[in-house]
Amino acid sequence: MHLYPGDILQRLEYEKIRALLVSLCRSALGRELAEAMQPVQDVAWIRHELDCCREMLSMQQQKLYFPIDPVFPIRQELSLLRIANAVLSAEQLGQIRRLLGTTEQVIRFLGGHRDQFPSLFNLLNGLNYDPEPVKEIERVIDERGQVRDNASKELLHIRQNLNKRRSELNRLFARILQRLQKDGLLADTEQSFINGRKVVAVQAEYKRQLSGILHGESESGRTAFLEPAETTALNNDIFELEREEEREIYRVLRELTAVLANKAPLLAAYEQILARFDFLLAKARLAAQIEGTVPLVHDKPGINVRAARHPVLLLKNRQNGKPTIPLNLFLRDRRILVISGPNAGGKTVAMKTIALLQLMVQSGLPVPCNENSEFGIFKYIFSDIGDTQSIEYELSTYSAHLRTIKHFVQFAGGSTLFFIDELGTGSDPALGGAFAEAVLEALAAKKAFGIVTTHYLNLKILANKNPMILNGAMSFDEENLMPLYELRLGKPGSSYTFQIAKRSGLPQKLIDRAAELVSREQVQLDFLLNKLEQEQRRLQLREQELAEKDQALAELKRQTEEQAKKLRTQQQQLQVQQQKYQSTQYIREAEKQLRKLLVDWQKAKDKETREVIAEATKKVVGEVPAAGTLPGKKEQKRLEKLYEETGEKVREGSWVFLPSLGRIAQVESVHGQSAWVVAGEMRMKAALNQLRAVRKVEG
Repeated sequence: MHLYPGDILQRLEYEKIRALLVSLCRSALGRELAEAMQPVQDVAWIRHELDCCREMLSMQQQKLYFPIDPVFPIRQELSLLRIANAVLSAEQLGQIRRLLGTTEQVIRFLGGHRDQFPSLFNLLNGLNYDPEPVKEIERVIDERGQVRDNASKELLHIRQNLNKRRSELNRLFARILQRLQKDGLLADTEQSFINGRKVVAVQAEYKRQLSGILHGESESGRTAFLEPAETTALNNDIFELEREEEREIYRVLRELTAVLANKAPLLAAYEQILARFDFLLAKARLAAQIEGTVPLVHDKPGINVRAARHPVLLLKNRQNGKPTIPLNLFLRDRRILVISGPNAGGKTVAMKTIALLQLMVQSGLPVPCNENSEFGIFKYIFSDIGDTQSIEYELSTYSAHLRTIKHFVQFAGGSTLFFIDELGTGSDPALGGAFAEAVLEALAAKKAFGIVTTHYLNLKILANKNPMILNGAMSFDEENLMPLYELRLGKPGSSYTFQIAKRSGLPQKLIDRAAELVSREQVQLDFLLNKLEQEQRRLQLREQELAEKDQALAELKRQTEEQAKKLRTQQQQLQVQQQKYQSTQYIREAEKQLRKLLVDWQKAKDKETREVIAEATKKVVGEVPAAGTLPGKKEQKRLEKLYEETGEKVREGSWVFLPSLGRIAQVESVHGQSAWVVAGEMRMKAALNQLRAVRKVEG
């Protein structure tokens, strides 16, 4: 894609984001990718990169460990593998083994989560883990990074002999030291190694009393280092065996290097994919810091940003405990936004926020905005923000602006996004305003997208007339003369020139004189803009107040309904408890009557038994209409003859027949699909579908 001017990334603070991303990478390879990051226009790549970032963010939110930390670079080792007859050291082979171990863990992790993280899994592009390089390395190198004794039969034999000779030397040396210690000839250090040979340390004045080879003296000259004659042969054997060991190790490492050279392309692919994952993980860490989300991306140009915040400002404000005011912007049919308002009101910050977020999205980075925001992709991004004075070309600030604007007008098109701060300034105000209007018309005619900040009245009027241009203003608190940093679309803003001047303490006569020098229409228009903005501000506050009241009323309604629901539940529970109490009382009374029946029966004579039982039954189960005894089968048939079914709906007060008891009862109350019925002193609950409404047969 085409960026202009050359330092646009620095001016729009993209370099700060890139530097932060570099610091979040855990490997040199990942940092290299971050340093090389640039915005692109490839929509498919951008979408895939953002999908990968979304999955990395999801992984972090689920607190899943991605096994890539740390990443061990093998660039130097790969270079050696491409050279014929090169030999890697044991340390370098250990570095390759560690990278292979990380690669195995990453491939295994993504293979187990391919459905959960499909975009990250697809980055492997069919790359499988090959266990052979690790097997070959581990056959030769142990976990300490040393060549194993059994790396070859020859090496094992050499080291066995070497250990044997060293043991012999140690035993012989111990006897020599014991003798010299007894004779009082040893120095404080007793023994040392010089040029790979074991020597004794004796006091210098006694060095000629011992037979052996003098290898040197201490700096003070008080200690001499001698190789005793008895150990010379053993030292020679050990020295020769050590040379043989080195030659055999070199041979083993050369063979292993040759084997790994055939795997160099695979090892390089492993290194590259790990660097890629480290870079993506850094993007996810950055997104977490700036509260970034993954927006929607379209191949056609356009901007629909919701709750956008400048990431650098967000981090700074967070450190200082300040809020960052979000902004919303929609540019499609109306392609150019003209932002007006007082100085230091946030116009430039709003413009740079959109510019930086656009560059970040086209670099595959999550951005701090609502996830439903939409970003179109632009092929050309131009910026004219800040002082563009050029010493090299001997250009003034205004001339440099003209040079930049020339490039804009010449190359702008439907896939261009431009940003111009204070268009037309630096020259005569009247002429500069006319020039700015002509430039804006030309860019609109080319259907370019862009944002312009201005104080020029004619640009505000142009934005109101041209269907391609949209007015916008930064909100301002006139009462306190403080910027609110809120971008409002659809209306131009006042510069609050006279209000700010008055608040700054300038004499009123000076302010009045300035007002006289300005055309009456312009002063009135600025006043109307001021008044309109403040009226909108009051309406916004009123709407906010009403919204808060509506929310409070809704909450009160919810609480009231919840309380009423609780009361209904309590009433139902109380009714159930009351019914249970009544049933319990009835059972207790029945039990009391039955106990009395038993006592009466025991006291009664045989001839009186029937009368006693009948009386007790009457007291317990109650009087049955048209019948005075407990019903059996005959009694039930008799009742069926006395009462006939009516077919009417069972309701409160109805007489009904209970087939399960063979009784006639009266309905006390109906509750849904059940009813409470009373038969004498017995009260019970029955299902409605078990009750049949009846009436007594006449005659």
